[in-house]
Amino acid sequence: MRFNFKILFVFALVTVACNRKHYLMSTSYTREVLIQKTPSKKAEEMITPFKHKVDSTTNSVVVLSEGALTKDGNNSSLGNFVCDAVYSLVKDSFNLMIDAVLLNKGGLRANLPKGEIKISNLFELMPFENELVVLSLSGKQLLEGSKRIIEKKAVFKGLKLNGTIENYSISIQQKPLKADSNYVILTSDYLATGGDNYEFLKEASKSKFLNLKLRDALIIYCKKVNAAKQKITPYTDDRFSIN
Repeated sequence: MRFNFKILFVFALVTVACNRKHYLMSTSYTREVLIQKTPSKKAEEMITPFKHKVDSTTNSVVVLSEGALTKDGNNSSLGNFVCDAVYSLVKDSFNLMIDAVLLNKGGLRANLPKGEIKISNLFELMPFENELVVLSLSGKQLLEGSKRIIEKKAVFKGLKLNGTIENYSISIQQKPLKADSNYVILTSDYLATGGDNYEFLKEASKSKFLNLKLRDALIIYCKKVNAAKQKITPYTDDRFSIN
C-alpha cells in the first residue's frame, strides 16, 4: 500500500492548528486610527441621493395644529389626540365598533408642535414599531386592570375614571362599567402581550392583530384631516379624574 503523504500533511496541519495557543501581545489605538478626519467623498456621493429622498419624505407636512400637543398632566392634549386618531381610523377603515382605546403614556416619546406637523415629528412621537390590536375583555377584567391604568396614568378614550385612588367609579361609553359585559378594547401589541405589566390584557378572550403600526395610523389620520382642509385642535377633558 502506498503511503499518502498528502493525508499526513493535512493531519499534521490540523493537529498544530488545534493545539496552537494565541496570545494578544498588545493593542494600541488612537482616535485618528478609528475615525477618519476627512469624510469619504465616495461615501457621500453614494449616500446623498438616498438622503435627499428620506429628507423629502420625513420633512413633508401632513397636517396643521392650532396649538402644541403635549403629554403634560393626567388629561393630556397629546394623549387625547393619539387616542382620537387611532379610534377614528380603525373604526372607519376596519368597520369595527370600539368601546375604548387604551395606550401607555410612556410610549408617547415627544410632544407635537403648534403649526406644521411633519412625518419626522410623528416618528419622534412613535419611534417604536408597535402595532394595533383589538381585544375582547370582560368588565371584571377591566375593573381589575383599572388599578394598573391609574398607577401608570395611561392615556385612553371611551373610559372615564372618577373619584379617589381608594374609591373610584368607571364608566365606558358614558355608561357604568358592568362586570358581566364584554367590551372591545383597541390597544398596542406591546400592552396586549403584557408589556409595562399590563398583565390583565393577556387574559382577553379574543384578540385581533390589525397589521397596522400605531405610527402609520397617525400618519394616515393626519393626512385625512389635512385633505379635508381641517386642523388638529388640542383639548383636554375630565376623563381621568382621580384625586
